[in-house]
Amino acid sequence: MAQRLKILNIPLEKILASPAIRAITTAQIFAEFLDYPVNKIQKVQELYQADTKKFLEIINNLPKEAHTVMIFGHNPTLTNMVEYLADHKLDKLPTTGIAMIAFDVDDWKMVSQDSGELKMLDYPKKV
Repeated sequence: MAQRLKILNIPLEKILASPAIRAITTAQIFAEFLDYPVNKIQKVQELYQADTKKFLEIINNLPKEAHTVMIFGHNPTLTNMVEYLADHKLDKLPTTGIAMIAFDVDDWKMVSQDSGELKMLDYPKKV
């Protein structure tokens, strides 16, 4: 999946990850493929059992200067966030699935329900 994302050549400015082994390991693999310094991955304890409200709070507190952010977390919260932010019905975001959501806002504090547009949905078994 990291290879598929690398092809898009999207500048990555920040990676947040749950400290859970699988999430942080996946974040490290993606960081290496995307030429992002592994030591700059920010572990966010709250992502481990975040509900929609807590996840949105984490997004709303992102630094204004970070325009492209990857977040590695857990289901069902990731699936719920795609539905909440981009108004896109999703049965389940598969493991290592990527949902790219764009927001037409000047500050992360302005991100709210249905404020995003789902630009890409990809996962390992997608053909």
